[in-house]
Amino acid sequence: MKSLSLLSAILPFATATYFGCHTETSPKALASAFTSNFTTMTIELCQQFCTVDAPGAPYALWGLEYSGECYCANALTAGSFPTFETDCSAHCAGDATETCGGGNRLSLYGSGTTPPAFTPQPHPGGPVTAFSPQGCWTEGVGVRALGGAMAASDTLMTIEACASFCLNSGFLRFGTEYARECWCDNTQAASSNLTTNVPSDCSFACTGNSGEVCGAGDRLSVYLWA
Repeated sequence: MKSLSLLSAILPFATATYFGCHTETSPKALASAFTSNFTTMTIELCQQFCTVDAPGAPYALWGLEYSGECYCANALTAGSFPTFETDCSAHCAGDATETCGGGNRLSLYGSGTTPPAFTPQPHPGGPVTAFSPQGCWTEGVGVRALGGAMAASDTLMTIEACASFCLNSGFLRFGTEYARECWCDNTQAASSNLTTNVPSDCSFACTGNSGEVCGAGDRLSVYLWA
C-alpha cells in the first residue's frame, strides 16, 4: 500500500518540517491566523508570518494554499488529513520553484518533527475494519455514481489509497476510475449499473500499482467498507 502522505522532510531553512499535502476543511484546517499575497507568497514568507508576525504567533503549524494563501494554527481542525501528494501542485506566487498547496489542499509545515494528529470526518455505521469489492459499475447518467468526494493522482493511486481517502472523508463506499481517480459516497446513483463485461469494462492499471485495477473510462471499480 502506498501511503497518502510522504515521509516528513526537513527543509533547508531553520526549524521547519514538511508534513505533506493535507485536505482543507470548513472551518479552515488551520484556523488561527491568515494572510494572503498572490504576488510574493513563498513558503518562507508564510513561515515568517506564522512564527513571528501573526497575532498570537508563534504557531506550531502553517500551511499554504491556492498559490498565495497562508494559514496558521497549533493544531489541525477535525476533518483535515494527509492526502495524495500530487493534489498539492500549485506554484507559489512568489517563487515558481516552490509548491503552495492547491485547490482545497494545504502544503503543511511545522516547527516540530512529529506529524500533527488528525481526526477524520465521522462516517456512518460505527467502526469498520475491511473493505470488499462490489464489482465494476457504470458512471451515473447526468450525475456522478459516487459524488461525495473526489481525489486524483497520476502517480500514487491505489485501491488502498482510495479506501483510506474515502474513509477519512467520512464515506464507506468508494470507487476507482480512469486509473487515477478516486470517488467516494455513502450511496450510489440509481443510474449507475453493474456491468457484465468483466474484466474488460474495468481494466485500467492503477497509477500507483500496476498490479491493481482502477476502473476504466466511465467505469468504476467499486468497494464498500464494512
